[in-house]
Amino acid sequence: MAVRVDIVGQVFGRLKVLAFWDVDKTRKLRWLCQCSCGTRAIVRGGCLKSGHTTSCGCYFLEAITKHHMSLSTEYGSWRSMVNRCENPTDGAYLSYGGRGIKICEAWRNSFESFLEDMGPKPSPKHSIDRIDNNKGYYPDNCRWSTQKEQMNNRECCVHLTARGETKTLSEWSREVHLPISTIRQRLSKGWDHEKALFSVRYSNRMRGE
Repeated sequence: MAVRVDIVGQVFGRLKVLAFWDVDKTRKLRWLCQCSCGTRAIVRGGCLKSGHTTSCGCYFLEAITKHHMSLSTEYGSWRSMVNRCENPTDGAYLSYGGRGIKICEAWRNSFESFLEDMGPKPSPKHSIDRIDNNKGYYPDNCRWSTQKEQMNNRECCVHLTARGETKTLSEWSREVHLPISTIRQRLSKGWDHEKALFSVRYSNRMRGE
């Protein structure tokens, strides 16, 4: 396998590429880099070019120290967000990074930027919430929300079509007088939308028949 040397000597953020290192198990080229803080690191070429890795890790430490927030819940939310989107070994990765949920570059590389855009949590009960759950983490799609608010958001994003009408799960629940949990359970069993919403069996039980 031919080794490209065109990035030797180039600088990416705080990292200067010194030499080719090796090819990892996934056939990605790795490079020996010198950070401006003096530390050397082995980094994938793709991570350098994409801006995913810009230092040996010192940038994050400086940002955390500057804000004195390494033990804050805001930092915990940011760290968890990065892990579930970027770390394949994270337990939640398949539901986030594994299905294409991305983090904007500014937030992915900087807790400072994340904190500046999001601001502090209104209360300990708040956590980061994506307004559109099919899109990623970026300022216009994120907010601090309580668990109840997040559940309402998810319900508003689920649309069911029956008898020629399309409405949210919450709207159908109110109209047919069925608990959301009952509708969800029926859908999980493979029932089509109309059957899940208008099944007579449930209505008969409610009337005691």
